This record gives sequence, structure tokens and C-alpha cells, in this order.
Amino acid sequence: MPDPLDQTRQCVFCGLCLPHCPTYALHEDEAESPRGRIALMQALQEARLTADDPALARHLDRCLGCGRCEAMCPSRVPYLSLLDTARNMQQQARPRRLPHAARALLQATRTPARLRLAAAGTRLLRRLPGHPRLLDVLSRRDRVVPERRPETEEPVWLFADCMSGLLEDERLPAARTLLQALGHAVRLPSGPSCCGALHQHAGLPQAAADWQRRNARAYGTSGPVLSLASGCARQLATDPELGPRHQAITAFVAEHPHLDRLRFRPLEASVLVHTPCTDPNGEAATALLARIPGLNVRPLPMAHGCCGAGGLNLITEPEQGAALRAPLLDAVRESGATWLVSSNIGCALHLADGLREADIPCTVLHPLVLLARQLEPANPTAC
Repeated sequence: MPDPLDQTRQCVFCGLCLPHCPTYALHEDEAESPRGRIALMQALQEARLTADDPALARHLDRCLGCGRCEAMCPSRVPYLSLLDTARNMQQQARPRRLPHAARALLQATRTPARLRLAAAGTRLLRRLPGHPRLLDVLSRRDRVVPERRPETEEPVWLFADCMSGLLEDERLPAARTLLQALGHAVRLPSGPSCCGALHQHAGLPQAAADWQRRNARAYGTSGPVLSLASGCARQLATDPELGPRHQAITAFVAEHPHLDRLRFRPLEASVLVHTPCTDPNGEAATALLARIPGLNVRPLPMAHGCCGAGGLNLITEPEQGAALRAPLLDAVRESGATWLVSSNIGCALHLADGLREADIPCTVLHPLVLLARQLEPANPTAC
């Protein structure tokens, strides 16, 4: 049986990945680069390091899992898969190696009752280091959006990610409003669902596989499955059951054959578009927002290439996250934008927290929320 870390040998240590790595740009440390982490994985494979080595943990844990190195690697090194494998080896060596808050969050996403407790602002959320204001935006609110008629298109499934019941936001209602305006009946699973990305990247592949099996049962056998969160989108793309039916909702709406039927109210304002590392559909969000008359749509300059919230780093590496976020906050302040849109839940929370701390008057939204707010009521299928 091949060693799961054998593919580290594909790396020729050319260093072309270094300029694309946020943590290397921030720390200027070889061990905080993809090349350095590959070397550490090789040392682990060759037993020159043990899976519970503190240095190995420090440098692998700081990796954001953004995938920028993998996207440009000329040797096609499957870096993200190797990182997951190494973290799984670490997890087996030290099952309680993650901070308590991170372990509690991972467990909560697997247990609906605990997820509801987390939504109420329990000890789990209060233990998020450096992020007390996240409590201000994490609570449960169930909203009912009436069905739109006529339904002339294929029914679609909305992937109700594990945070859908926690966030006091408008993501699901906004998505339903737009999809129904396009003629679709919208389906939601009867129980909780989670893509498993947090578990996969924390070294818990079995937990991620468990969610894959549960999702396969929950989302039927036909109809598109549309994800709202970019992290879910990247995870679901690799799902053997849902992957072939999955599409990010921004891309689905942007490519819809009847998109021109929708009309949007003018809005004289400015919006910055944050493109998460996990979102290959950033252009789709920009194109959709450009349909709102009068709206000035601009990309958010990304500085180091990542906001610092990747994976569990929002919880486990708050200082690194704040340092990577700082130039983005400066860019928002200088822009004078009214809104900042992001399709990633962790990024949105991280950026919103920073904007509040810096007293910058800019609201973070999912791009579909702004679209749904401006959807022209005169449209026969709109609210």
C-alpha cells in the first residue's frame, strides 16, 4: 500500500509557490511556506520527526489551506490533500491537540442539539479567543419565505450548511427569493447538514466522510444542489455523490438562462467584493452585482492574498488572522464603501469583526443578500 505522503516527492523545491503564500509573506520564514511544510511532511514520513512534534504542529497549523500554492504549482503537487493527511497523522498521535474551542465547534457541527446551544451564545462561542464580538452576530433566527409562483424550472436544492441555523443573516431567504423569482421550486433538507470541510482540514477525515453519507441521503437523487458558502463549494466539488450535481449558487444564478427577467432597483452606493480563497466564482458575484443600476462595484485589494480566517485559523491563530486582515481593513476604510460582500462564512465573520473593532462603517453581506434586497417588486415573481 503506498505511503499517503509519497506525493511529497513530486515537489522539486523550485520555490515558485513562495510569492503566492500568505503566511510566508507575513512571517518571512521558510517553514511557513508550502516548500517548507512539504519538507516537514517528508521528515514526518521518514521518521525524522514524530507526528506530535511541536514544531511540526506550529508550522502546519498556521497554514490557511488557501490552495494558492497548489493552483500555480508546475509539478502539480496535491498540497491540500497532503496537508490533510499530515494533520490526520497529528490527530491520531494527539487526539486532543486542537484548542478546546476548536474541538467544541467541530463537535457542535456534528450534533444538532449542541449546534443549537452554540447558536444561543453558550460557552463554546465565548471561548473564541480574540473574537468576543462574534457573539453579536451568532444567534438563531428562523425565517419563512413564501413560495413564489409560477414554478416553471427544475426544482433545486439549497445546501443548508451547518451555520445556516446559527447566523442571524439573510442568506437562505435571499437565495430562495432569487431562485423562486427565476421560476424554481426550492427544496431544503429536513435535518441538519454540513459539508465536512472543517473536519477534513482538521485531520478528521472519517467525520467528513460521515457527513458525505448523511448528505447523500438528505438531498435526494436528482436536481441541482446549490451551496451558499464558498468553503462548502470547494468541499462538495469532491463529494462522489453530490459533486456531479453541485454548483455554487452565484455561478448558477449568473449563468441562468432567464437571468434577464430579473430587474433590480437602482442603488447609488459603493460595494467591495471580497473573493475568498475557496471561491472560484468571484467573477460571478461581481457580474451579478453589476446588474444593480448605480451601484459602484469594485474588488477588495487582497494584499497577502488571504484575509486570515482559513480553516480553523479564525479560532486557533487570532494574531496571525488579525495581521493578515489589517491591510484589508485599511483598503475598506480608504474606499468609503457602504458594503463589503463575501461568500465565505468564516471570512465574513472575520472581516465584520475587524470592521467593528476599527470602527469602520461598512456592513458585510453575502452578495445574494444585496441582490435580493434590490430585486424589483414590480417583477411578477418577486416579492
